[in-house]
Amino acid sequence: MSEFGLRIATGVGLVVVVLVGTLMNTIAFAFVFGGIGLFCLIEYFGLVFSHNEANTINLVRRILGIVLASLPFLIVFFLLKNEETTTSPAIFGSIIIGVFFMMLFEMFANSQKPIKNMGFTSLGIFYIGIPFGMLLLLQDMQSPKLILGMILLVFMNDSLAYLTGRSFGKTPLFPRISPKKTWEGAIGGVIFTLLLAVVYTFVPLFNFLSLKDWLAVAVIVAIFGPLGDLVESMFKRNLKIKDSGSLLPGHGGFLDRFDALIFTIPFVTMYFWLT
Repeated sequence: MSEFGLRIATGVGLVVVVLVGTLMNTIAFAFVFGGIGLFCLIEYFGLVFSHNEANTINLVRRILGIVLASLPFLIVFFLLKNEETTTSPAIFGSIIIGVFFMMLFEMFANSQKPIKNMGFTSLGIFYIGIPFGMLLLLQDMQSPKLILGMILLVFMNDSLAYLTGRSFGKTPLFPRISPKKTWEGAIGGVIFTLLLAVVYTFVPLFNFLSLKDWLAVAVIVAIFGPLGDLVESMFKRNLKIKDSGSLLPGHGGFLDRFDALIFTIPFVTMYFWLT
């Protein structure tokens, strides 16, 4: 099968998984997106700590990073399950305590690069951990169907930008970070993402939101999704790797596939908090 065929097949499989997670129940939602977040964290910490010596201490450092970055998701899940609405103090306090434990670990491990290691771990918490925790808050605040619609918008933007850029792309968008991305592709992604948002208002599954709200989500996706993809490309270029992993044929790793969603979540959540 060609690379494009693998990309399509894997994309269809991911859509099926997302459908299960968003349309069944809250436990399925937490299981699916908690799993996606976990794989993203495993890839992230595997990459950023690959420069350290491969020993037991570095393995513990990776595990500690994954645990700390998983705290926001786990705390939000249990607070929502117990119908607690004031999640911020618990999340904030747990992250602060976790960061202190991270500092103590680097001290007792006699690390040669403690500040660098702590920086990588802190970035994992804010870059991946907190957005997935916010995803739980967003589905509780609105509806899991909003998450499904948002993810389909992300997939639409990414796929149509890829296809448009492949067919008509000539003008580099950000050659220093991602030479293959073009302005033509980005514009194509924006147009089709906005069109899908309009279509949502005629689909019973998604018309619980107004056209204004879906267009707002689409604009956020069209702006911050590609930026999230470029940020991850910046990380990979700095680390001198092509893909974050190899678990998703045609897409690379989980972080490669969900980088745009991760970057979009906080902005969509803030939109609904403020409106």
